[in-house]
Amino acid sequence: MIASHRLSPDRIANLLQGGSTRRLVQEKIHPLAAYPMRAGRMPKAWARGQWKVFLDTPADVCRAVAYVEANPAKQGLPPQQWSFVRPYNA
Repeated sequence: MIASHRLSPDRIANLLQGGSTRRLVQEKIHPLAAYPMRAGRMPKAWARGQWKVFLDTPADVCRAVAYVEANPAKQGLPPQQWSFVRPYNA
């Protein structure tokens, strides 16, 4: 979750995507590593555009978290758990 910030939501999303792509390359786990672009650059692992909405209430945040957590099951995958993700306590 990102609170009000001096940077625009577009800029924050771009920075998060860039940083995570660099980390995927660094960890040698980029999902598109087999398809390098010119000069060895990796293609983006992200869809075009970003999901940019303002979550103004705890209910908005809980609804968004539930949506994201349900995505793997929609694809027949197990739930994802990451050590750096913390529960949202409304």
